[in-house]
Amino acid sequence: AMTMGGVALKQNFNKPEQTIVQQEDANNISESGKQFIRQYEQLRTKPYDDQTGKTITTWNRHATIGWGHLIPQTEWDTYKNGISKQEADELFKSDLEKFIPIVRETIKVKLNQNQFDALTSLAFNIGSTNFKNSSIVKLINGEEGSEYADKKTAWLAWNKSNKKYSRGLQKRREAEWKTFDSPEK
Repeated sequence: AMTMGGVALKQNFNKPEQTIVQQEDANNISESGKQFIRQYEQLRTKPYDDQTGKTITTWNRHATIGWGHLIPQTEWDTYKNGISKQEADELFKSDLEKFIPIVRETIKVKLNQNQFDALTSLAFNIGSTNFKNSSIVKLINGEEGSEYADKKTAWLAWNKSNKKYSRGLQKRREAEWKTFDSPEK
C-alpha cells in the first residue's frame, strides 16, 4: 500500500508543473476563444452562401452551415436539408480540432492564451493554407518574407471577402488583434 501511495504522490507531483507550462505556453483554445469564434460565425442551421449570407438550395464553393463550416461538394447531400444546433456544435468542435494543430505546428514561438485564441480564430476564418502562408505568421515567427512592416498591419490586412473590403471582417480582425495584443488576465 505504501508503494501505491508513493506512486500516486509522484503522479500528482507532476501535474502542477504541466499546468504551469500550459499557462506560459498555450497550446489549445480556451472556452472564451471558442465563444469569440461563435460570436463572429453565428449559427446557421440551413446551408447558406458565405459571401452573400443568403440561404442556398444548391451547392456552390461558398456553401456554409453551422458555425462557419465550409461544405465541400462531397458533403452537400449530408447538409443540404439543414442540421440541428447539436449537430452544428459537434461540427464546430470537429472543425476546431483541425485548426488547433495547425496553429501549434505553424507558430514557432511561445504564445499566451489570448494569442493562441486569436490565432485560432484567424486560422478558422481564413483557412489553413492562407494561415500557414500569411505574413502575420512570418512576423510572429521572426521569419523573412512579410510584405508588411508590423504584425498589426499584417493581421488587419485580412479584411477582404472575394477581394472586396468587408466591414464585418475588419471588425473581426480588429477584435482578434486586440485579443492577440492583450496580456493574459
